[in-house]
Amino acid sequence: MPRRIKITVKPSSDHPDFLTVHDAMLQIADAFELLRGENATGYDWKLVAASTNSPFTATGEIVTLPGTGPAIFASADLATFEAYQGLSDALDGDEAPQLDSIVLKRFLARNLNGVGLTSIEPEDDGFVSLNVTPTSARLGLEVLKAATPAVSPKRARGTLEGYLVDAGQFRRQPALKLKERVRGRIIWCRIPEDLQNQFAAETSLRDIWQNARVRIRGWIEYSNGGKVSGMTAEKIVHVRPGSVSDTELFDRSFASGMDSTDYTDRFRDGNLA
Repeated sequence: MPRRIKITVKPSSDHPDFLTVHDAMLQIADAFELLRGENATGYDWKLVAASTNSPFTATGEIVTLPGTGPAIFASADLATFEAYQGLSDALDGDEAPQLDSIVLKRFLARNLNGVGLTSIEPEDDGFVSLNVTPTSARLGLEVLKAATPAVSPKRARGTLEGYLVDAGQFRRQPALKLKERVRGRIIWCRIPEDLQNQFAAETSLRDIWQNARVRIRGWIEYSNGGKVSGMTAEKIVHVRPGSVSDTELFDRSFASGMDSTDYTDRFRDGNLA
């Protein structure tokens, strides 16, 4: 997860030349509060830069608090990444995220009254900016009104592959937290009561510490928007890459004795036999 984020607040289209300091500052404060994630301990957002010029901006950076060490960054990265994902899902109208609902409601509501655009821009590559507009704010508020279903509306049997990043409880049920390998989504994989002993025997704390790569099979759950939102796990398999020898990597007969230039020219001309 990016450890430095820039947040920009712009006025509403109804009053493009008027944005109160009160609304702008509270919007930025709530944004960073949401992005701390759940149960944030040992770290916080440090103010790096701010500008009261139009548009109003502030840049924050994750720092450890006194009495903690650099190792806390691992939990900070996971918590803020999950918060960012949850906020993104809410803005897409997918499902209620695991975020402080009181803070999230007032953050979204402010985008309907006084604030026209809240832009959240990670400064690290590979993360898409989030733009909170009146339209996406309404979607998020509707999601918060809806009750979380006990079972996802869309389910299918399948396998998720990724890295174990945590273990705990999700919706009062033992679960493993998986960071999906392809899309990078954080997924809670709930473990049924009759399989808990089996999973406990096949995993360890070391798997979490080392972010072991695994495949988990079971019932994959999807949000209304088609995103993977959870899983009921049935089986876990560790993915342990084996050693590969040079002879397995190279095929000396591949070009039939031609040098690389001749082979490439014939390939481009379509003259390979």
